[in-house]
Amino acid sequence: MLPMTKAAHDLLEEAKRLPAEDRAMVAERLLETLDPEGDVDVEAAWLAEVSARAEEARRDPSVLVEWADVKKQVEADLKRR
Repeated sequence: MLPMTKAAHDLLEEAKRLPAEDRAMVAERLLETLDPEGDVDVEAAWLAEVSARAEEARRDPSVLVEWADVKKQVEADLKRR
């Protein structure tokens, strides 16, 4: 692991004191700054996936699942953990 500057170390120590949700948001935002062009690729991939799934649902509505059924399945999966 590369050594950190004092400023980076101090910032990290301060960030560690944040609540978990805030730390997650800070981490996400920092990661976004490392490869801003990568976000475009991810967004394009998600758009393609959503479009493909929507087209599949239009062609064959039997692939759709009722929310109540999905919720029951998720709850059952969580109970098994």
